[in-house]
Amino acid sequence: MHNRNFLTLIPACSLVLVPSGAVAKEEDRIALEPSGAWNADFGDLHCRLNRTMIGKDADAVFSLTLEPIPTHAKMHISLRAEDEIKPKAGRADVLIDGSAGEGSHYSKRGYANDFQIWEFSVDLSRADIGATQSSISLRTDYGDNFELSLDGFSEAWAVMETCLADLHSFLEIDTDSLDRMAVAPKGEIHEFVDLPRKYTETSFSILYTVSSDGKIASCDLMKASGDEKIYGKICQDFIAKGKLEPARDADGKPLAVPQFRSLSVMQMEFSEVTRF
Repeated sequence: MHNRNFLTLIPACSLVLVPSGAVAKEEDRIALEPSGAWNADFGDLHCRLNRTMIGKDADAVFSLTLEPIPTHAKMHISLRAEDEIKPKAGRADVLIDGSAGEGSHYSKRGYANDFQIWEFSVDLSRADIGATQSSISLRTDYGDNFELSLDGFSEAWAVMETCLADLHSFLEIDTDSLDRMAVAPKGEIHEFVDLPRKYTETSFSILYTVSSDGKIASCDLMKASGDEKIYGKICQDFIAKGKLEPARDADGKPLAVPQFRSLSVMQMEFSEVTRF
């Protein structure tokens, strides 16, 4: 892999966190102001925006991460706090500049290294993050609600798009078919991969091509950790068994497209072979 850069952008963001409650009162909001510039972290398999923040009682960090062929945006809010919070997971609504998108998105929270941490997996087909002009609101079904004021986000997002173009070139990803894609392939990798009957924890990233008939035309393991017995056969099983609903263009015609996925697997012992 070649060396990727870490860029500093002009300061242009403020962040507001809203504690529990379906409708937060103005006095309940925790306002955080920038304590540094936007930073763009260019990794071998990701593009990430980071911003350190400071508020009345705590420091915070906001980050947004995209993979080479992004279907979801990973958003993290980390708030420095001595008090731990109970882990929770659920759904979240996303509002862009006050307007709600379609459907809901996955969310979870936890505590690590003196930070309360929230993670949001935002489906980009339901929320156009790149169109953000001034704010993003995140409202979880477990009561934690956030309001992010994102002045200057357009300039920061432009840097992310440059990063993605660089990744596409480096990984030799065919962007012509992606530009023509109106509907992404449907189906999950875990439907075609068997797991062993024991505890295991494995993470991996793969770059693959879904052909116009839904079969897996190619698969490359880009990054992996954990149980080699699992990630070592992911691509083999996926090519042999994989059958997805193909991508389609604006006219509804199927077309072959590249896809990228990062997955984590945690499997406990069961009485028979299971899927993740």
